[in-house]
Amino acid sequence: MPQSRDRYYAAFWDKTLPAPDLEHRPESWCALCDTTVEAVWSWKTGVPPTGSVRYGKQYNYRCPRCRIEVFPPMTPSIEALDLTNLGTRIGDKPHKKQRDG
Repeated sequence: MPQSRDRYYAAFWDKTLPAPDLEHRPESWCALCDTTVEAVWSWKTGVPPTGSVRYGKQYNYRCPRCRIEVFPPMTPSIEALDLTNLGTRIGDKPHKKQRDG
């Protein structure tokens, strides 16, 4: 099931190096331009006092050419997981004897 969860990301770099480009520009389909574009972040409300920023409420993505709202494709996180080796369940592991102490 696709979900939206709060995340915190931090980036640190040496001041002697150029700052990294941290803009998220997801490829999205623009129906008006009839092409795939690198969508740009667009504020709807600005950062609320709580600091909690949510996609769809405080910001959305827009086409950089015509500025209409576009919708980046979503991929369920299960697609990023390798489920070929699930390991051993904790309850199935052999019990170790406790030392007297």
